[in-house]
Amino acid sequence: MKTADPIPTRLLKAKVHSLAEDAAARLKFKAGDPLEPVVVRLGGRIEYKTAEVTADKLPESIIVIAQRFYNIPS
Repeated sequence: MKTADPIPTRLLKAKVHSLAEDAAARLKFKAGDPLEPVVVRLGGRIEYKTAEVTADKLPESIIVIAQRFYNIPS
């Protein structure tokens, strides 16, 4: 799997928070909503590397493979 190195935005935390809130509103995503339907609507998929996924052991990172494709490893 080919991945790209992250590129720092140099944005202030408040700006990142504002952008995240705007994106969530556009995606009709609210705190506590499951992430899976949003990822599927954006054309991505979630890949779990562990056989057992529970509410207290969810993935902590998202890897963007390509535009509109997201791989979320656990």
